[in-house]
Amino acid sequence: WDPHAVSAAFNLSKAYDFYRTSFGRNSFDAQGGTIRALIGIEDPKVNAFWSGQLGIFGFGRADRYAAAADVVGHEFTHAVVEK
Repeated sequence: WDPHAVSAAFNLSKAYDFYRTSFGRNSFDAQGGTIRALIGIEDPKVNAFWSGQLGIFGFGRADRYAAAADVVGHEFTHAVVEK
């Protein structure tokens, strides 16, 4: 029940809902793909990015990145564009 993980899950669900409602897209790959995130990478250089498989929100900054709907939506959009 890490609050940063809860924030990431909530904001990823909002990004999913946006793409579903606005474009009829079922997840980032339009095929119902599982949306995953990794919170708290122990590297001070890591902020937030899409790895090609999951959203990553860095250590010490997860409170800013995972809790920010615009950042999470931005990373989710990278996944959409990739697929």
